[in-house]
Amino acid sequence: MRRAGVQFQNCGQAVASQIAGAGRLRTVALASLVKDCVEHGGRLTRSYTTAHLRRAFKRMAVPVRDETRCPIGIASQANARPGGPKLTPRAVAGTRRPDLDTAGTLTRLVPAFAVFQRPAETADALPASVIGWADASNRDTKTGLRLEVDQARAIGPDGAGMYALPGAGELCAALDIPGEGVAGTCAPVGDPDRFAPTAITLVPRGVAIWGPVASDHHAVRLLTHDGRWRTATVANNGAYDVLSKVPRLITYRDGHGITHYADWTMTLCLPGQPCPRRPGTSDDAQRHRWPTH
Repeated sequence: MRRAGVQFQNCGQAVASQIAGAGRLRTVALASLVKDCVEHGGRLTRSYTTAHLRRAFKRMAVPVRDETRCPIGIASQANARPGGPKLTPRAVAGTRRPDLDTAGTLTRLVPAFAVFQRPAETADALPASVIGWADASNRDTKTGLRLEVDQARAIGPDGAGMYALPGAGELCAALDIPGEGVAGTCAPVGDPDRFAPTAITLVPRGVAIWGPVASDHHAVRLLTHDGRWRTATVANNGAYDVLSKVPRLITYRDGHGITHYADWTMTLCLPGQPCPRRPGTSDDAQRHRWPTH
């Protein structure tokens, strides 16, 4: 299989799940089956009974169904078995930017982001590099962001160099990397409850995981490259952490208690960095920057 088919499409999850299904069948709790799938980017690593696969496919929580590739892996392993109707994962529509101007965007953001509920402070003043990035973004007629630099707020831990900038229907974040430049990421604000456009980029000490998060988001966690969980550092409506390698997954719980997922397994590689590890494959270093959730 070509590398692009494994890395950027769902073929890798489907094929790997079918191969795993050739092993000894396991009877486990549905939660264990879903956990195996979520933590491996939609790829099942073990063989499960057809009954358990079909039950998990039918009962999986909406965020798991809509925000991970689990329907692909589970359906693929089940469909490889003879007999029974085939399971068909449904296509999930992409998030569209709402038809808002900057004032309307702020109306949506203020209740969900405490940093926009206070007056601007000295620390919110943008460095020249971020202003230049915002100006360049505003000149890009394809995006139509119309970022308001006067409404920017410093987010994340003190000294992180991260800023939130509202625009027309989107909230953008800019990370000022000393000696490197500015990285930016944007996401629609149609549903602030699910708003966590966390991005990854190279920084001098490794890989930065960063981006704005709403005030009521809790338990922001990272599944690291080597399969360990750690709690992300969140302050002032911003998440910022530096790791040595790209993590597999970020999860967060919103104000309604629903857990959401940003799946980076088999989707992201940065120059000089290993991709999230896949058993039986070597690390790759292809470039794919600024994923958003």
